[in-house]
Amino acid sequence: MSFFSIGAPRTENYTLGADGVDHRVELGDVTNPTHLMQARSVACLTMKSQLTATASGYSVAAHVPTLGGHYNLAPGENFADQQMLGGGTAFLVGNKRYVLTAGHCLFDKRTGNRLNEKDFRLVFDFAVTNGSTKTDFDAGSVYKVKRVVGFEFKHSNPNKTSDWALLELDRDVEGREPLEMHFHRRPSEGKSVHMWGHPSGLPMKFAEHAEIQSRATSPALPDTRFPTSLNAFSGNSGSPVFNSATNKVLGILVSGPIDLRTGHDYSRQADGKMKPYKTDRPTNCQSLRNLLVVEKYLQAVEAIGDLEGKDLAKVQEKVGQWIARGKHGLCKSESLATKFFKQAAKNGDKHRALQLGYYYKCKGKEEKAFKYTMLGAKAGCKDAQYKVGKWLYYGKYTEENEEKGLCWLHKSAQKGGIWAIQMLGNVDPDWEDAPPPVKPLDSSKSRWESLNPCYWINRAASYISSS
Repeated sequence: MSFFSIGAPRTENYTLGADGVDHRVELGDVTNPTHLMQARSVACLTMKSQLTATASGYSVAAHVPTLGGHYNLAPGENFADQQMLGGGTAFLVGNKRYVLTAGHCLFDKRTGNRLNEKDFRLVFDFAVTNGSTKTDFDAGSVYKVKRVVGFEFKHSNPNKTSDWALLELDRDVEGREPLEMHFHRRPSEGKSVHMWGHPSGLPMKFAEHAEIQSRATSPALPDTRFPTSLNAFSGNSGSPVFNSATNKVLGILVSGPIDLRTGHDYSRQADGKMKPYKTDRPTNCQSLRNLLVVEKYLQAVEAIGDLEGKDLAKVQEKVGQWIARGKHGLCKSESLATKFFKQAAKNGDKHRALQLGYYYKCKGKEEKAFKYTMLGAKAGCKDAQYKVGKWLYYGKYTEENEEKGLCWLHKSAQKGGIWAIQMLGNVDPDWEDAPPPVKPLDSSKSRWESLNPCYWINRAASYISSS
């Protein structure tokens, strides 16, 4: 498949902006330390076919075209001699193993077909410094995509839907920090913004001197997006858009004006050469405010990775349900949902632990069935305690141990477990001699007292002996 298939759909064709000035600058021309730190967490989204393996890592493949060659640019145009490695941009989020990008970058812009994420590569440090473009990368700068965790985008109606994708990489990204994000702040008109990205797949560029524009400039824009005056081109899709005052990400660059004459970022001149097209129409961003599901997912990931044992079972259980059902844009995945359910069980969700035990029992995985049912039993689930007791007593799914089995059955019975009470009446010869402590008879007797016949036998015996 041609590399240029991975870029944005036709709805994303960017221009110089209203003032006709190209505000993009190279990484090497930026001096602000905060901006430079942000750049380290931004990657070029490309395909494996665009890279060549070397002894020390990877290099840009020789067949990757230059901007000038691909578009037949007019002489003197900016960046004409630079190679177009990428088709999108992504940035590091969460716990150093996840990146966020635009959802349409997952699709072939010509056919609308979903691309195989296994063919994607994330390349960090593709940039120009000291006048030289970095085209050789060590293995630590190039990452594969392990899975698409979730995305939202409809190729048939790109301007009316949310547009985002969360990707899990094949390993943790070392030496770079996830970007801080504003999930709850509404983008305000007039706020200054800046952006890092790979316009037209070029080495990383920094764009500033822009602001959030009035929604009146884009009346048809859905509530999930906001307009800006940023300089952006195809390939900037997925770029993080920062609030320049807080230096936190508030959006993802996703779309912009169409050049109706050519369908590209460049318009053809009388001499047949191409030049960037000037327009006053805005570029549009996906608001993070509409991606709360991503925030919840990343919180759950953080919980799994760094906060084991804390009270996070509810978050893990909820995200697991979303993934299991394919809700909120998350890709439906039984295996990934089960991973979250396991963590919820380990963190104290007794009912999920019981359900996982049943799940693995149906799968014929006896060891795991016992393991997760035991988690539920230890968390205080009376039904799980009954099952563990029964399995231990009869040696089912685990080694036989009548003593431990009876112990768990007693725990379930003390919580009012009807099945445990019934089984103890059949298998425990000392059951009548060891009921719970006798309590004064009153109208507020517990469920246990009302169901346990031994309770009433012992009350009668106690009455007779004392009379």
